[in-house]
Amino acid sequence: MKTQFTVVIILIFTIGIILGFFVNVSAEESFIPSWIKNTAKFWANDQVTDTEFINALQFMIQNNIIQVYSPNKTMEDNGDFYVTYYSNPNSIYDYSAREFIINSQYFEVNVDYLNEIFVLPQDIEIQLMECGEANAFYDWESKKIIICYEFVDSIYADFLQYYEIEMKDGNITESDISTMTINVIDFFFYHELGHALIDMYGLPITGLEENAADQFATIFMLLSEDIDEYEGMIGHDILYNVGTWFLIQTELYE
Repeated sequence: MKTQFTVVIILIFTIGIILGFFVNVSAEESFIPSWIKNTAKFWANDQVTDTEFINALQFMIQNNIIQVYSPNKTMEDNGDFYVTYYSNPNSIYDYSAREFIINSQYFEVNVDYLNEIFVLPQDIEIQLMECGEANAFYDWESKKIIICYEFVDSIYADFLQYYEIEMKDGNITESDISTMTINVIDFFFYHELGHALIDMYGLPITGLEENAADQFATIFMLLSEDIDEYEGMIGHDILYNVGTWFLIQTELYE
């Protein structure tokens, strides 16, 4: 299961690489057969089937146009995801971001899930901590995903402000705000996980790495309906709340 899923993730990034040829045409354009370019373009526009597109990918792999390694041959499972919660003494709320995240069990559920499906060459620690700013990032040197408590607080505060009238009317509850906050954390965690996997697997990308990480997070979250602990929340519902938060950023801060 781990090997199969890891290959799927590599192929997700590979598809991004193929589509990237239409945005960033390189000097080595002639190395990519025109029929493959057309197949990828038609696939992106739903004009060819998934099978036809996969056949094109297989052709490029077999002819060394692109190289995708098999983790069961080149990588042993020497690592795991694990989470560490640091203190949160400067919380702006009585119910701190640290308590909120721990009580949600969000990272415990996701760490168990990720450890079932990913083969890692080394551990990846997920640190929740005060950073002095609202942020989330992947540290390439220490191989850690950092989620700042200030970022959790800011997401919660944004939703509170945006839905102030709806909450007074009883149409939106504090529980709803908490769910929306977790959904946004979900997206940014998987965005940073995308950076981590690019690093761990040495995956090539075209264009901006931020875009590749966004694409990974979106695709991965669309698969989240298979996780029982989401209790009926499916990927597009979660992404709707994420999109609402991005809308809030433009309306409140721009």
